[in-house]
This record gives sequence, C-alpha cells and structure tokens, in this order.
Amino acid sequence: MFASVLLTACSKKNEDPQPVTANPTTDNNSVALSIISIEPMKGKVGEQIKITINKKVNGAKVFFNNTLVKDMTTNGDKLVTVTIPDNATTGKVVVKQETETATSTTDFEITRPANQLASLPGEARSNVTTFAIDDKIYAGMGKVSGNYLKDFWVYDTGNDTWAQVANFPGESRTSAVSFVIGTKAYVGTGKGSKGKSYTDFWEYDASNDQWNQVAGFPGKARNQAVSFVLNGQGYVGTGRIDAATLVNGEVNGPATKDFWKYDPTSDKWIQVADFKGTERYSATSFTIDNKAYVGTGRSHDFYKDFWEYDPILDQWTQIADLPGKTRIGAVGFSFNSKGYVGLGIDDLSAAGTTYADDMWAYAPATKQWVSTNKPKSGARAYATAFGINSIGYIGLGDKLGKGSSLELWKYTP
Repeated sequence: MFASVLLTACSKKNEDPQPVTANPTTDNNSVALSIISIEPMKGKVGEQIKITINKKVNGAKVFFNNTLVKDMTTNGDKLVTVTIPDNATTGKVVVKQETETATSTTDFEITRPANQLASLPGEARSNVTTFAIDDKIYAGMGKVSGNYLKDFWVYDTGNDTWAQVANFPGESRTSAVSFVIGTKAYVGTGKGSKGKSYTDFWEYDASNDQWNQVAGFPGKARNQAVSFVLNGQGYVGTGRIDAATLVNGEVNGPATKDFWKYDPTSDKWIQVADFKGTERYSATSFTIDNKAYVGTGRSHDFYKDFWEYDPILDQWTQIADLPGKTRIGAVGFSFNSKGYVGLGIDDLSAAGTTYADDMWAYAPATKQWVSTNKPKSGARAYATAFGINSIGYIGLGDKLGKGSSLELWKYTP
C-alpha cells in the first residue's frame, strides 16, 4: 500500500506545470537583437504600448516610423512601456540598443482622433512657412534643432495626402512670409542660419512645380512679418529687422511698422502707409471683402489691438481689440465672411509661458468679436490655419513642452 501511495504521488508531481527554462543563448551577445512582441499593434498618440525584446533592456531607444519615443519606462529585464510620441505615423517600430537594431515585422498602426488629418511627413519644425493654392496647402522651410530647412510639401484636401514638391531655391530659413495671387505663391524675407534676415522673394508656380526669383523686398531685411493680398497685389509689413550687431549669433533686432505692396504684373514694390499701431513682430492677419486686418504681436510689450486696412484709401483704422489675453504667434484666417484669430503664446507672466487654445471670430458687419469653438488641435503657437471650401484647417506649430508638431486638424467654428 505504501508503494501504491508513493507511485500516485510521483505521478501527480509529473503532471504539474513545469517551469520554463530561459534559453541561455537569448542573452548571449552572439544572438541578434529582436522584438518578441508589441501589445497592442495599433494606438493613438499619447497611449501606452508594451514592447518585449529578446535581451535585457540596456539603454534602448524606441522609434515609431522614425519618430523617437521620449516617454519610456522599463517594467522588467526585457519589457518596456512606451508612450506613442507626438508626430508618430503608421510604420515599423524600431528598437536600437548599443550597436544593434531590431525592426518589427509588421507596421504599427497609428489611429487618429476625429477631425485629425494626415500629418506632414517631413521633419517636425518650428516657424514653418505655409500658403494655400486652390484646395491644396503647401508647407515648408522652418527650423529643426538649429538646422534651417528648405524642403516643401503639399497637402491635398481632397484625398488627405501629402507629397513632396520642389525645394525652396533660396537660402534655408525660418519665419518667412508668403502670399498667393491667382495660382502663384510668393515667398520671401525670413531669418537664415547665419543669424541674418533676407529681402529676396521667390514665385512658386504650382502648375509646373517651379520656383523663379522676382524683385526683392525693398524694405529692410526682416523676419516674423505679416502678409496679405488685396486686389491682386501682395502686402508685406511689420516684423523684426536685423540689429546692428548680432547677439549670440541671432538677429534680435527691433520691431518695425512699415508696409510695402507688390504688383506681380510689373514685378515692382512700392511703399504704402505705415501700420498705424505700435511697431511689432509676430503679429497675424486676415482679409475680408477687400480689406485687411492686422493685430496681436509684440515689441517691448505683447499686444491684442487690431487694425483695418483700406487699400483704396491707403489708410489704417483701429477696430475692437481681440478679447482675451495679449499674444504672439497666433493664427489668423478667414472664411464664410468672418475672420478667425486664436492660439499663440499668451502674455508672459510670473507663472511662466502659457499657450492659448481659444478661437475668436470677427464679423465686419457688427464690428464685434465672438468666442467660437476651440480647435481640436489643442493649444499651440506659430501654427498655420486656412479656410478652404468652407472648411477650416489648423496645424503644425509648437506645443508647450512637446516641441514642434506635424499634425493637421479640420476645424469647425
């Protein structure tokens, strides 16, 4: 009987689950780094994903389709939890550790919230130059970690896709202005990598994807100016001109208030009435019914005053101030007979810099501003915005604490 009990006990012990012994070669340097699992295989920006590799985590870096993960924690020897980074797009997940690289066998799918559109495929950058021709949005140049760019991309609002177009042929730069007359865009001014501003101007023809140089801007070289189009002519004014001497390699010059008009037929510039408000840079503008509206920005102070420009009278008239805080780097655009201004950097306070997430609509008929829906894009500064076919588009720019953004969002007032 004793033997029978012993035999039963041994049999039961053999049926118990056995511990899985790790393959001793998985941590051996002779075995290539690989990704064991990614859970889940799709998600939204800001969500957390778990990644398991076949080696002990040791200074690993993770990328979502070439976008580096900044928020990552180690949960075990071979497991990390990462937060899907801003600007991540659908594509391979890559883990880099020491001298090795492991790539996922399938694409990780980035899902987008409602109203978010396809992101700009290029590098995330600040102070991008943008313009719209027909139903397409063009974006390019800007600055990435001290590097000034000259590439350009086009977004097709009809099929929600981006494609690269011809590079800007002038010097790489940031904080340039642009305006569109008919089916051609004009781009110029801005600040370059050598710390100096420019006066050159270039015409872009979307029909053949070519740039041609036109008459240079006759005012002082500047950056962070504003521009608009009235009666088939382009206007450029305000901005920050170069200082007599550079400070830490930067322009850091004073603000200005002069304005100039460009005629594409004669390829000539003429000076018009100076902006009536205080000189400033980093202001914004929009146009309605053959009149332009310019406001916000800064010089020694931040501003929220707004002025209307009549090209027939060559005259500026002050209108109601923008409600809310003073600001710089706001967006300004118009559609459906209203002008929209919002976002930007609020007036600096003792508490530190804050980014605005509001939007205000101005109606010339009532001469009043009315608060309207906040953009789904969230708070950001130096963004871009357009009204195309009664639809608003807002995106790019800088997000507080998160750097430059590649996102583009549909906006409904």
